[in-house]
Amino acid sequence: MTFPAGLTLVSVHGRADFLPSGGASGQARFDRPVTLVGGVDNSIVPTRPEYATLNASGEFTISLPATNDPDWTPVNWAYSVEITTGGGVTRGTLQLDYLTTAVELADLLQVDGAAVTGTTYIALSSRGAAGGVAALDVDGDVNDAAGNKITGGGASGIPATIVNAKGDLIAATADNTVARLGVGTDGQVLTAAAAQATGLSWAAPVVYEAAGAVTAHAGAADPHTGYALETDVTASLALKADLASPGLTGNPTAPTQTAGNNSTRLATTAFVTTAVGGGGGSALVVKRAIVGSGNITPQNTAGAWAALTGGPTLTIPASVGDYISAEVMGALYQGASSTFVDLAVLAGASLVRFGSSGTSTPAVEGDPAFYHDTTFRSYGPVFDFVAVSGDIDGGNVTVCFAVKATGSGILFADAYPLRWRILNHGPATVS
Repeated sequence: MTFPAGLTLVSVHGRADFLPSGGASGQARFDRPVTLVGGVDNSIVPTRPEYATLNASGEFTISLPATNDPDWTPVNWAYSVEITTGGGVTRGTLQLDYLTTAVELADLLQVDGAAVTGTTYIALSSRGAAGGVAALDVDGDVNDAAGNKITGGGASGIPATIVNAKGDLIAATADNTVARLGVGTDGQVLTAAAAQATGLSWAAPVVYEAAGAVTAHAGAADPHTGYALETDVTASLALKADLASPGLTGNPTAPTQTAGNNSTRLATTAFVTTAVGGGGGSALVVKRAIVGSGNITPQNTAGAWAALTGGPTLTIPASVGDYISAEVMGALYQGASSTFVDLAVLAGASLVRFGSSGTSTPAVEGDPAFYHDTTFRSYGPVFDFVAVSGDIDGGNVTVCFAVKATGSGILFADAYPLRWRILNHGPATVS
């Protein structure tokens, strides 16, 4: 299914193994339980399942709408996922964040009956065991290996617990060594005994990296003059911006939104330049040309409409909502009964709007002002429209001559020069 351009999509990669032979065969089905409404497209996206077929390696990749896109209603829903292989059926739920471009299904899939994200489980046999996790006594205190309460610092009076800049729980023992009790960013649990085995003292506080490695961290040598880990927290917080009305300094950056986006997302200078500076703005912008480089014979288009080969074009900066007009002020044309001429908007290599109709479908015989005649005739048609996103290519609108011809007729642009122009009148409401 082709989704609206304004809907945020997330690329989901998955793999299913059929051990011991390798990749499984089958398909993954993603059911969206809600109809999405709104967005910059003002679209309605009805419910329907999306399918992905597993390849020979048991892998697939599929692009799915985010489940919390703030521009669409509702938000914070979840997909029902069903993966069918030769080994059976796996079911679960999936949520996709609109700020993420690509994810692995195995990282996010909540398999039916599995734990909810954020809940950590440990084996009951590891509680209070050597190399396991410390157990709490009846008072809620942690005991050491000998069964003694760890309730305070030693002779130096170091507090029993503090929290470092990563949010880890730190406990200080009587001999002033520091132990980390908790789960790091990699989910690894370190016991008090494991930390104390490093022999690091409070004079050289410790920092635990993501992989669980223990490294020394410079801090206050005297535990009474300040706790280094607490100082780290304070210093780190001082560098953070407030969530409410932050006073940013320097040159903050943000993603540049798609042209025409009408939401509460931040607008960068690049977005504003495209939206207002790139178009007509409040002043009329005019591009004009006098073509005298040589007469043009329309090519044979085999009954289809095409841009005139070797024909002139005019390009002008424009934005969605700008009022554009193209005017032929003087042109001499010797027609042929099988040749028809029109003005058209050219986006890339495609004719997307014709002067004879104002749409992407031209009149059968083009603009009446260019209707064929075996004598010399002069013309001056006007083609005007309000630009939409499909008319704009690279921040510009380009107008060309379009023909449906069999290779006959002459558009003079030599001794009889062709004079024309294109105007951007800026944002306007046209009726």
